[in-house]
Amino acid sequence: MKAVCFDLGNVIFLIDFTPFKKTLVHYFGGSMENAQDFIDHTGPLHDLGQINFIEEIKHYFGLKQTISEELKKYLLLEWNKTIIIEPKMIKLINELINEKVKIFFVSNVGYEHAEYADKILKQEIKGDYINYFSCQLGSRKPSMLYFKTLLEMYPETKNALYVDDLDINLEGGKKFGFRSHKFSLVGNKNIKKDLEMIKSLI
Repeated sequence: MKAVCFDLGNVIFLIDFTPFKKTLVHYFGGSMENAQDFIDHTGPLHDLGQINFIEEIKHYFGLKQTISEELKKYLLLEWNKTIIIEPKMIKLINELINEKVKIFFVSNVGYEHAEYADKILKQEIKGDYINYFSCQLGSRKPSMLYFKTLLEMYPETKNALYVDDLDINLEGGKKFGFRSHKFSLVGNKNIKKDLEMIKSLI
């Protein structure tokens, strides 16, 4: 059976942190640059499953008071809204499943987004797929451990097509024999053509 590995962020889902950054500024002060720094600073540890982003907000912004449960729920809602579904990608995944292609979602992602993304995928995808997320593994792309463990756990991914938007991750995949292919939803006006290319490479 053929297999293909897809990144999630800006490949299956479009990611837009702008509204969430505005929310941080509104509730905790600072600037949009400060909010972006929070995301950049916490992202790697979040991907590794080592931090809870709500608690990290309290630490990063130096809050002495406890964040209310109501505000925590709102922040989580806004955080999850940074994930924007792309119907063309869901359509592609369903077509591939119908063609007996085994689907792997291979992504650097924290627990909150992992849970939310999987909820969306379960609603939209008409078939089985496998999640391989950094927060569950404790290692993130492009580390050797990440790709080595993927191959050990799922030997069927050997020589599989691997689709990602970041060169550094694609290069990491190539070292382990994945057929790396760059694709991004960001500013993409040729999605239909690009998806045909992906299908042809599988």
